[in-house]
Amino acid sequence: MVARLDFAKPKPSVLGDWLRREATRDRLHRAWERDHDSPWADDLAQAYDLLRV
Repeated sequence: MVARLDFAKPKPSVLGDWLRREATRDRLHRAWERDHDSPWADDLAQAYDLLRV
């Protein structure tokens, strides 16, 4: 069994998995809608766009 493992293959990232969840993108979008007039609104929009799957 150990011979079948690919140790060179990148391991899954818990943070990456969380970031790619649809629920995470939805929360970013709702935060942008709520805070669209705030100085950080562009940051929320950019984060949302970057997480497009």
